[in-house]
Amino acid sequence: MKQKLIIALMLSVILIMVPITPVAAATYMPPELLEEIKGFISERYVDEITVEELTGITPEEIFAHLDPHSMYYSADVFEKYLERIFGEYAGIGAYVEEREGKIYITQPIEGSPSFKAGLKAGDEIIHVNDVKVKGMTLDEAVTLIRGPEGTKVTIGVMREGASETIRYTMTREHITLKTVSYEIMDDIGYLKITEFNESTYDETLEALAVFKSKKIDRLIIDVRDNPGGMLDSVVDIARLLVESGPILHVEYRDYAMMYQSFATNFTYKEVVVLANEGSASASEILAAAIQDSGAGVVIGQTTYGKGSVQRIYFLDEYGGFKLTEARYLSPNKTVIDGVGVEPNYEVARFPAHVDIGNIVTRRATKDIYQGIRGPEVLGIQQRLQGLGYSISDSRGVFKQGTMEALMAFAKDNGLEEPTHLTVALQEKIYEVFVETLYSQENDQQLSFALDYLRGKVDLAEAK
Repeated sequence: MKQKLIIALMLSVILIMVPITPVAAATYMPPELLEEIKGFISERYVDEITVEELTGITPEEIFAHLDPHSMYYSADVFEKYLERIFGEYAGIGAYVEEREGKIYITQPIEGSPSFKAGLKAGDEIIHVNDVKVKGMTLDEAVTLIRGPEGTKVTIGVMREGASETIRYTMTREHITLKTVSYEIMDDIGYLKITEFNESTYDETLEALAVFKSKKIDRLIIDVRDNPGGMLDSVVDIARLLVESGPILHVEYRDYAMMYQSFATNFTYKEVVVLANEGSASASEILAAAIQDSGAGVVIGQTTYGKGSVQRIYFLDEYGGFKLTEARYLSPNKTVIDGVGVEPNYEVARFPAHVDIGNIVTRRATKDIYQGIRGPEVLGIQQRLQGLGYSISDSRGVFKQGTMEALMAFAKDNGLEEPTHLTVALQEKIYEVFVETLYSQENDQQLSFALDYLRGKVDLAEAK
């Protein structure tokens, strides 16, 4: 009997990154099902492609002919992908990523077990329940971390500057990914959106209702490092912020659509979108809609530049896939794919004297004395200079100038006067540097946005 392709439309998604890595091993699939998938792709894919061009005997080989955002997922991996889209799972509540064979915490979710236990962004996961994770794929590590609600898991992490592994034992909980946080900064509403999933619109409504009750009429929307998400979610949110008119244009292979706002009673005098090179897809749609409509301005750096729309499909026991079916343009029909959204005002996130891209990453493993030279000394010097301490010594050389900076640092932080660089002092410098660097006070983009909305920026000089 001919295999029937069971395929159900799930949702349109515009996400630049996925939380798992597709399996490298080839997936067996009945030939009849593969042929139906080939025909489906040739009908729906954003660019013209024939069935004959989709060569291969596995779904992985077939999707290798398409753009990087079209992707097949085996059943277990597809389940984890949907958890990210719909925002619910059982675990410790932390975003993780894989870099060069190592697994890192990128962000604990506020209120989650990982957040309450004290895990921090940048922590390298060394082991999960004493199983070493080095060399694992992200999917393998996530599988170890997640588990049934109410069960315990012990995570061992190495923190920058720490001399030994730190162990945290947590009880897994049902996690609903909260994507929106907000606060009122004097007279301005600040709204942070980490991604656009099924709950983001309702969370945004809740925040805006609070702002309305406080008569807030100026708004900052922070989508820095937001990778995107669901198309419907960002369109609905844009309709709350853009007066009547187009929000975006979506161009399929054979036809085009325009999404628009119908709002006439607008709440906000002006909106600022904070964006950077990590803002992608749905984030770019929101930034471009506000910019082109004149509802506000974009401050920060040029965004990532992903202007395509994927749709997710379900293949019953064979997992699922996402397929690029359209490209989108801004309300003014400006191309975003491969270009990004340019800010109205380009502002760096960190102060000029903090060269964050070239800071040496080291662990504190031993005490350091005057006369020593090397990368461990340079890493400390860079952080002390980033904190505002002047150092006259040569780069990477521990002499009197570095010692004077250390003594000033110790005094400012209520520490005993040092005679050398102890492991504990190195760890303290790392800790204070990270806290200071990412503090609101040192966020130049946010400071510029606040000053802009308060009329304190000289627009003639600003770029």
